[in-house]
Amino acid sequence: MMKRLNITIDENLYQTLRAISFIQDKSISEIIRDKLNTSLKKENKLKVSAELLLEAEDESEIIEILKDKEYLKWEDVKKKHNLK
Repeated sequence: MMKRLNITIDENLYQTLRAISFIQDKSISEIIRDKLNTSLKKENKLKVSAELLLEAEDESEIIEILKDKEYLKWEDVKKKHNLK
């Protein structure tokens, strides 16, 4: 499922994206999605943190996740502590 997102970029970046869009025969949105996905794959620790936050059940759990600099995957925690 896709979500619509409005962003503001400067004119030079927009013109560059238009040119790339034309060269690659892709929409600007598709180019931006591809670049964001590539960038997030390189930021693995940040991606894991974001996934943990999205899985959190309540505010206190989120606060605990944010305080901790070392993040574990929820599946690993459940196995380690025999949680369901």
